[in-house]
Amino acid sequence: MAEVSSALGAHRLIAVVGPGGVGKTRLAIELARAMLPTFRDGAWFVELAGISDSALVAQTVADALGIREDPNVSVSEQLLHSLAHKQLLVVLDNSEHLLSDVATLALRLLQACPGVRVVVTSREPLHLDGERIVRLLPLELDGDPSSGMQSEGVRLFFDRAQAVRPDLISDDGHARQVARICERLEGIPLAIELAAARAATLSLAQIEERLADRFAILISHDPTRSERQRTLRATIDWSFRLLEPAERRFARDVAIFTGGFTLEAAEAVCADPVRAVDLLESLVDKSLLSVQRAGARHRYTFFDTVQRYLIAEVPAGDSDPLPARHFSYCTALAGRQGERSTAEQHGDWIELIGYEINNMRSALEWALPLRPNDAGRLVADLCRYWQIRGHVKEGSAWLGRVLSSAGLESGVRGALLRRSATFAAIRNDFRTARTLCAEATTAFEIAGDRGGVAEAMFTLAIIDQSTGDIPAATDHYLAALSGFRAMDNVDAQLRAVFNLALIAQSNDDLGWAEALLEQSAELEPRSTDVHLGADLTRLRGYLDLRRGRLPEAAVSYERSLAVKRAIGSRFDSAEILNDLATVYFRNGDVDRALTAASESMRIALELDAPLLIIVGFEAFAEIALARGRHADAAQCLAFAGELRDRHDYRHAGDRDMPWIAGELERLSWEKTPGDFPPDDWRNAAQKFSRWEA
Repeated sequence: MAEVSSALGAHRLIAVVGPGGVGKTRLAIELARAMLPTFRDGAWFVELAGISDSALVAQTVADALGIREDPNVSVSEQLLHSLAHKQLLVVLDNSEHLLSDVATLALRLLQACPGVRVVVTSREPLHLDGERIVRLLPLELDGDPSSGMQSEGVRLFFDRAQAVRPDLISDDGHARQVARICERLEGIPLAIELAAARAATLSLAQIEERLADRFAILISHDPTRSERQRTLRATIDWSFRLLEPAERRFARDVAIFTGGFTLEAAEAVCADPVRAVDLLESLVDKSLLSVQRAGARHRYTFFDTVQRYLIAEVPAGDSDPLPARHFSYCTALAGRQGERSTAEQHGDWIELIGYEINNMRSALEWALPLRPNDAGRLVADLCRYWQIRGHVKEGSAWLGRVLSSAGLESGVRGALLRRSATFAAIRNDFRTARTLCAEATTAFEIAGDRGGVAEAMFTLAIIDQSTGDIPAATDHYLAALSGFRAMDNVDAQLRAVFNLALIAQSNDDLGWAEALLEQSAELEPRSTDVHLGADLTRLRGYLDLRRGRLPEAAVSYERSLAVKRAIGSRFDSAEILNDLATVYFRNGDVDRALTAASESMRIALELDAPLLIIVGFEAFAEIALARGRHADAAQCLAFAGELRDRHDYRHAGDRDMPWIAGELERLSWEKTPGDFPPDDWRNAAQKFSRWEA
């Protein structure tokens, strides 16, 4: 209201634009009433919703303004003549179905009548020069019922509900229920009013429950409402009847997307991709789609209510090609990870998959019963995203669902089993990981997939290394490396060389580790794996650390961390931050060490990654001892030891924990959990993750 009133001071033509039910008519009526004292000849409200004949637009305006018809002059000319010297406001409400004729009349009024100002309400602008567009958004829903602050949507619901049920109290409990109702109705005033009217016969809980079928419950029997505002469906019907056939088809096509879509996505699924840009712009213009910036791209979303309407109107049958086009778009997008050769490009892919993950899920739900092998390939491609983002539980669940499908090809089954083994290893379930790895190898051998066999061997080597069986890990890495060389798989060769270098450094064979890194330098220019490049940089940092070259180590670790952050690899970022805590600590910068260790622990807790939490406790023990906080050091040491025993984690790490334990013993501090019971390591980890320098 304030924005429109203010705009009238500088503009003679205002278009109040918004989706159906958002409150344009209410605003128009309140505006006309508020502007009465401002204009010498008044403010006039003209309702156009009931007019279907475009020839009657001028007549309707003249009737509303009380201008008598002169049979010798056209209505338009008589209207212009009558208003030529008037100072007044004309509000033309619900103009979208007569847009061209309303635009023509408004333009003539503004040109011939200098004292006239016009406000138009519509689903889309008039597109006239000098038009000031005010987009009316749904009601804000940011109130906090617990503090007594109710949002606009909640206040509107209570106002309407108490009119039909005076005993409804707007206390905190009810306000929270109403806030949930308003959120599900996306702050659309008409929907909120229709829901509130149901309070006469239904409880708030019943209203909320029945919003799953909102078109059935959001109905009004109020005879004062226009026909198109008596049901939510009628309001949306009104909008869609005004669309061109191509616009309606496009809207129904892109309604398949869950959580929004990009222009590229729309072009991939719609029936007329050549016109996608124009059709998309038209639906935005008509207030049926909203636009949000998501990274480097724009994303387009329907109101949930509109999307439900579209999906209900055109249920997809088995022969409908739309779900197949949607699935093809998702598989093409997921398969683009291999094209990303820089950290920024790979980070873009991770970010885009993050935005599209709901579409990936709906595509998988469609494909799983119909095309299980294609669903399996998509799941295999998405495993990289789930691993980088730390969403191992979701990845494992999808792997399990696809693997339970009948008719999987051996190669697809092998790829899924191998990735399942990787996720089991991340969860520290090494026994299951070994079993899955063996099954993957068998499946690859049946399929005659030599590359797959090498990948399974590589995964088995990782399991060996994680459980401390270094000789077996070395043998399996060398076998995998041989297979990768035979396939000329550069990225896979680099991974094997890198992990062999890790074994070399863990055995204190720094010479072999450095020789392996020299081999990797020959392969790196041909690699597209930015993850691995960052891992190799990190390993160089570790070797510098072991050689005592602390400034060089810090530079390498920080470069590796920058890449991992750009990609969005949170697990690796947490590991590198823990490494940096060691470098900073040994360089005498305890404050920076604490900052790095705290961030690492926060990520570890979010990812629920036990190994990261273990080394995090050990970092805090070292820092606490240096700070003279001996009780905290003992507490951290106790939890690290308890978790190592629980997870059978034997990798020694880079900190001298026996020395720390010896120092605490010398200082007469026992290795006990102190303030926390032995099984409350999570609360202890959260406490230390908030420890600031």
